[in-house]
Formats: sequence, C-alpha cells, structure tokens
Amino acid sequence: EQSVATGRAMAQKYKPWLDRIEARFGVDRNILLAIWSMESNYGEILKNDKVMRNVVRSLATLAYADKRRAKFARTQLVAALKILQSGDIDESHLTGSWAGAMGHTQFIPTSYQAYAVDMDGNGHRDIWNSVPDALATAANLLRKNGWQTGKTWGYEVVLPAGRKFPSGSLSLSAWEDLGVRRANGKPFRNAGDKAELKVPDGRAGPAFLMSKNFFVLKRYNNADKY
Repeated sequence: EQSVATGRAMAQKYKPWLDRIEARFGVDRNILLAIWSMESNYGEILKNDKVMRNVVRSLATLAYADKRRAKFARTQLVAALKILQSGDIDESHLTGSWAGAMGHTQFIPTSYQAYAVDMDGNGHRDIWNSVPDALATAANLLRKNGWQTGKTWGYEVVLPAGRKFPSGSLSLSAWEDLGVRRANGKPFRNAGDKAELKVPDGRAGPAFLMSKNFFVLKRYNNADKY
C-alpha cells in the first residue's frame, strides 16, 4: 500500500516529464513507475551508503574473486570505465549495487551504454541524480526491445476445469475458443494478438495469458514474477 501511495505521489510530481517520456517512447507511465518502485524504491535505496558501492571497485572484485561471473564482471568493468571516460558521471558518484547495477532504475553498465538517455537536456545521461533521465532510459530499453504502445502485458484469466492446454503462443481468440475467459468477465482486446498461458502457482492458483509486452518486460528482468 505504501509503494502504491508513493507511486501515485510520484506520478503527480513528475507528470510533466512522464507526459514527455510517454509521448517520446510510447511506454505507459505506470509501467515505468512500477519499475522505479521495484528497482530502487523510488530512489530511496540510493541514499543508503551501506548498500551503494563504488561500481568500479565492485566489478573489479567480482572479476577477480567470482569465477562463475568473471567474464560478465570484466565486461561490465570495462563498460563502467567507458562511462567514466564519457564524462556523464564522475568516479566518486559512479555508485551501484554489489553486482554493478546503477541508478534509480538499476542498469548494469553495458545496458546503460546501449539505452541511456539525456532526457532533461543537461548534456549528461545521469540515471543516478536525474529522475527524467532514469525513467526515459527504462522506457528506451523497453521500446528498443519491441514494446507495443497502447497494449497490455496480459490478462488474468479463468481456465475451464479438466482441460489440457497447448504450450506456446496462440491468438487470444484461439484461447477463447478453448474456453479461457478473462477473470473480470470482459472481452479480450486485440483478439488477434498472440499470448502464452502462465500458471505461476499451478492450476489451483491464478492464471494469466501473457502477451508481447510481458516478454519485453522480461528483457529488463528475466523472471516471470518480476
């Protein structure tokens, strides 16, 4: 409840920027606010000196000490050094998690290089101190990975009892033909769109038909429950 309340307050506070970001990238502001909440509690985690670490030191340590992730850490370390070279941020402010995730929206260095945006127009892509830059960077990642503007991530559904379902994607109309209905009783929108059935807690739990945008979100964090 607190996270939702804070999200609504942030939606009002940053409305002019969210208007611009939504218009430019076509990503729903509520998705961006949810990511911001999940990744850094609307930036609150960045104020915690016990959690935030020097990214170069963290990645150098991982590259040396963690044999399972050494290649990943070396790649991210070089990318972090290139971020410093670009002048977007100085070394004392290049902070992140123990694994090198940075800023309000927790981007690893290579993702920063690929998607970072200077939304506020000050000449620096600053996801640590600029909320507009951070949210626009998240929106840019989603857009470049195929986000479909104006469409949902999926639907909660009710499954008919005793029936088996195919794996993989079918059109929403095909799922409807198999007896799958929206939990709220409303019709599916965009019936020709493909969707995949997910039952994260088994058939006894809630069921969902996940569409394209759900899988785009997994490019941000590759976990169904994210």
